[in-house]
Order: sequence, then structure tokens, then C-alpha cells
Amino acid sequence: MAFEYSEFLQEMDVCGAVYFALDVTERKGPSNLEIPLSFTLKTGWPGSTLTKLVTSISTHREWPMELERPLHAEKGPWRSVGKGWADIVRDQRIGPESSLVFEVVDDSCLVVSVFHRLKVRSFTKTLRSSHFRGHSSKLVCTLRTFCAHFCT
Repeated sequence: MAFEYSEFLQEMDVCGAVYFALDVTERKGPSNLEIPLSFTLKTGWPGSTLTKLVTSISTHREWPMELERPLHAEKGPWRSVGKGWADIVRDQRIGPESSLVFEVVDDSCLVVSVFHRLKVRSFTKTLRSSHFRGHSSKLVCTLRTFCAHFCT
């Protein structure tokens, strides 16, 4: 996507979008989606137990998802039931280091934007005196550029 996760959230705030975000920490991804109670109270979402999630922009797809509230918690958070959430977790490869942003489309639909943080492997490059000769200065500049972007 054109935005990094934090930039995307800033853009959503600037636009006044109604959304909630989820950072996945579980190894296999969350087993169900829980809609934050504060989000439901603010938006009234969901307006139906039969809902759908739509991915944004280039990978536009839909997943039907059923929601329910626990029987003992009439005013508690809505949770996904059935295989709809499991399908999107599998299809979008949601797992640890994934972040999701859910935005209201209407009373039964959310757009979900999925961000996967890059796993950067560390490495050690030993610089020898030959790297600093005039004909090798391009390598040093490339390493400095790489470190400026990825080593911070």
C-alpha cells in the first residue's frame, strides 16, 4: 500500500474517519474478531448480525461474517462466529506482526486494511580497506543509504 501503518492512521484521523485498529500479537492470528464496545457505542455498528468485511484498494474482496453477543452480556462486545473471520485470517495471511484497520462503510459492512510489518534480518558487513578506494566509493554510499532507511 502507499501508506505505512502509522501514516495510514494519521490520515484516517485527519479525515475524521470512524475506525478501530487491531494489532495482532497471537502466533496464528486471533481466533475471532471482537468489535470494541466503545466502537459499537459510538457508531451503532453492527446494525445486523450478518455482516461482511471488504478489503481495501488493490485486493478488493468480500468475506461474509456472522456476529453475536455472548448470552450473558446483552450490552457486551460483538464477536465473530462461524468461519468468516477464519477465512479472512487465512486468505490475508494475518498473523503476528499484522495490523488491521476497520472502517465503517454502512451498518453491516466494514472495510479492513491489512498491514504486515516487514521482518528485517540483521546482518554484519565487515568493511575492509579495499572498500574505501576511489573505485569502491559507490558501495559505501549504498551501505549508508541502506542503513539510513532500514537500520534505524
